[in-house]
This record gives sequence, C-alpha cells and structure tokens, in this order.
Amino acid sequence: TELLGRLAPTLRKKAHNYRERGLELNELDIIAFSSLKREVLDLNTHFPPPTEYLRQGWRSLSLVGPTFARVLFAHPDAPDFLRGNLGRSIVFDVGISL
Repeated sequence: TELLGRLAPTLRKKAHNYRERGLELNELDIIAFSSLKREVLDLNTHFPPPTEYLRQGWRSLSLVGPTFARVLFAHPDAPDFLRGNLGRSIVFDVGISL
C-alpha cells in the first residue's frame, strides 16, 4: 500500500542508525504509528508482503493507527503475542482511539 511506501524511508533510516550503534535488528520488534490524516485504510484488504522490512532485518513489524493495530510480519523468535496476531487487524471501538 501507499502507507507502507511512505513508511519505508523512515524505517530504512532507523535500521541504519541502530546498526551504527551496534544494535541487532533481529532482536528488535518495531512498532510504526501512522495518524492516517490523509487516507482511510481498508483493513479488510490484503496487505502487500513487507519485503523491504524483512530485508532490513527487524524481528517483527507492527503498524498502529488511531483505531487499529496490525502485525505485518513476525519471525519465529518474536514474542508469542505478536506471532499469534500475525496478519490480523485489531480494530478498536469507535469511541476509543490513540
């Protein structure tokens, strides 16, 4: 989606900075927040494979917005709660938002 494309430069920079500091990305679970002010996300559609983020080496990637959360990928050694929700969209009640 367009959202993942806009997220790519930020996560590339984070990956580079963390590696420079000696952090192992395969031990990090990253959560990306998007306010979605410019678009409405249809959570019933298929998300494209997060190929670039897998190559960057993160252990998992979750996308969080004002009314939803979704685990886009999680490697086998990621925490159980992330692996258990892989590919599942969690939609918050209409009256609740972040």
